[in-house]
Amino acid sequence: MQAQLIRYLRGEVAISEDLIEQTLKDKKRNLSELLLVMWQNGSLTLNQIEIIYAWLESKNLEQKSLN
Repeated sequence: MQAQLIRYLRGEVAISEDLIEQTLKDKKRNLSELLLVMWQNGSLTLNQIEIIYAWLESKNLEQKSLN
C-alpha cells in the first residue's frame, strides 16, 4: 500500500518524490505519520488530506471486496 500511496501523492497531489523521501527518512517515519508530518510542515492542505484519505478508504474497500 505504501508504494501505491506514494505514486498517488506524486501523480495526483503533485508532491515531489524528494519531499516524500525526506519526510519518510526524517526520524524513520512510517506511512501512518507521513500525511500528518506533511500537513504540519505545510506541504499538504486540509483539502488535500481529505482527498487522500478518501482515496485510501476506496483502496481499502477494493481490497476487502477482493478477499
